[in-house]
Amino acid sequence: MLKVSYEKAIDLILEATKEYFNGSRTLTDPNMELAKTCLRLIEDDNIKIKEEYDLIKSLQILNEFNVDILPLQVRLTVDKLTLIQHCLNNQRDAYKNRQRLLTLATYLRIEGNNNKLREGKVLELIAKKAFEDLKVKQKCLWFAINNGPSDILDNALEHMHLIEIQMLHKNLELWMPSPEFKSSKDEESDDSEDDFTDAMTTVKEIYFTTSRNERICSKNIGNFNRNCKKFR
Repeated sequence: MLKVSYEKAIDLILEATKEYFNGSRTLTDPNMELAKTCLRLIEDDNIKIKEEYDLIKSLQILNEFNVDILPLQVRLTVDKLTLIQHCLNNQRDAYKNRQRLLTLATYLRIEGNNNKLREGKVLELIAKKAFEDLKVKQKCLWFAINNGPSDILDNALEHMHLIEIQMLHKNLELWMPSPEFKSSKDEESDDSEDDFTDAMTTVKEIYFTTSRNERICSKNIGNFNRNCKKFR
């Protein structure tokens, strides 16, 4: 009976696994099950076998984030950090699933075995995506205004004004009539007037909210400066 060395057996199993994996169209493809069957032949804790297992597991997470990609494309992607970016772009609230994205990054061996560098790069992408959410950005800025040093207040308030304008702009876009309803403009003139009134009400609310916040911040700055003078 012909005996095969352990190293040779690993190579043969990996070769067969990759062939089945690369020939699969989706995670549920029959070839993917054959790839898993090949990997189960080795019960030892082998690094190369584990890498193939993890690559298969990564497909499940990519599928959860609605990333439409062939298994072969996942394998051939040189900069696998872009796959994390695809997840963030495909789902609006994907940045909230921080742990799931970090797990995906581990399965994809982003930055090899450097856990800290991998986590840092993924968290940076998550933070950037989260900061695109105007409400999250607004909360972050208010935290900075209330807890940060006085020298950042002017800049923070300026950014806050811009965010409030962006939020108002988005609300106005929702009230804009779609093209297919333009022909019935006269019939819906009363509704348009109501929408305009709502828009103006929102503008006034934002204006008064901003003015009130500015007064609060100015008062806090004044108190801060007075307290500083006491300790001089």
